[in-house]
Formats: sequence, structure tokens, C-alpha cells
Amino acid sequence: MEKSPLERTPEGSSEKNEKEREACLRVCEMAREIFEEAETKAKKERNFSPSDRRSSKRYSIENPADYMVAVSQRERMEGDRLLESVRENGQYYEEKAAGKLRTFLRKEEAFFRAFAELETRYPDLASFIKAQKPYLGDKIKDADLNWNK
Repeated sequence: MEKSPLERTPEGSSEKNEKEREACLRVCEMAREIFEEAETKAKKERNFSPSDRRSSKRYSIENPADYMVAVSQRERMEGDRLLESVRENGQYYEEKAAGKLRTFLRKEEAFFRAFAELETRYPDLASFIKAQKPYLGDKIKDADLNWNK
């Protein structure tokens, strides 16, 4: 049976891999709260900001696409705070994992902003994308159930 890539690593790197894994698990535990709080805050506050983060303008959540943007924006904001918190602790591997999480959350926010624009301005293209990307349809169904609660 072939060994996994982690088992094939050079001698001495298994300790590093274990430290990375433990740090990642700690970051995952901290991030679990982020995902729960983001949805709660989006439902409670019922608004989000435009893509220009320097703007103080807020938009109300008026449809499922807005809701997806609001939740992903909250997740990204909390991911930024998580990274800053981890940096204060000075734990290298946790900082690395939190940085990867923040990068993912920023890209996810940009993705949902782009899709929300399609929904608003190019509904036929949005329908085509939904048909081609089934996972997006699931996310939209979830947003549709939650956006007006």
C-alpha cells in the first residue's frame, strides 16, 4: 500500500507536521464561532456595506444574494479579527493557518459579491451559473430560507 504524502516526508519533518496540524485544529475551533456569529449578526443587523470597505454607507438585505454577501462579509471581518488575535499570541503555525483562513474568506466574499451583481444585473447569466454550479444552488437555497427571518 502506498504511503500518504505526510508519511513520505523527509525524516524530522513529522514534528513540524504535527505542530501545523495542532495549530490548524485550534484555529478551526476558534473559526467555528466565526461562522455561527456571522449568520446571527447578518440576521440581526439586516445590512451590509458596499465593496469599498472605507465607505460608511450600508445597504439593507433585500434578497438571498444580499444575505449571502452580508454573511460572507461578516465572516471575513471576523476572520480578520481572528488573525489579529492570533498574531498577538505570537504562535507561528496558528498565524499561518489563520492567514490561510482569512485569504479564503476574502475570496469567498468577493465570489458572493460577484454573484450578487449577476443576480441583480444579469439574471439570465446568474441562472446559467446556478445550473452549472450545483453547490451554489445549495448555498442560494440556504440563503433563501434565512434572509428574511
